[in-house]
Amino acid sequence: MVGFYYVPDQSQFLSWGVPAEDYPGLYRSLTEKDLVGNDDWTLYLMENEILARSGKPFEDPQLRQYFQAKCWYRADDDYRSPADLEGWNLIRRYRLKR
Repeated sequence: MVGFYYVPDQSQFLSWGVPAEDYPGLYRSLTEKDLVGNDDWTLYLMENEILARSGKPFEDPQLRQYFQAKCWYRADDDYRSPADLEGWNLIRRYRLKR
């Protein structure tokens, strides 16, 4: 565990059939370069994925369905915001300025 984040190792991604490269925010800080070229829905998912990795339960049915389909997602009724919201803030600022 790092802060409130559960950080799977490379072998877990491989066992899930998910390339770790699909989740750059797990291994390094996101930059605006990671966001360029993504549509609004993808940016919205990226923004909420940061919270989902910490176990945020989603009220929005689309987000709930999307993240419940991920093998790594576990909703936590005792959810607290992640200690480090740097990536979340970057995505949110980028998405809102478009």
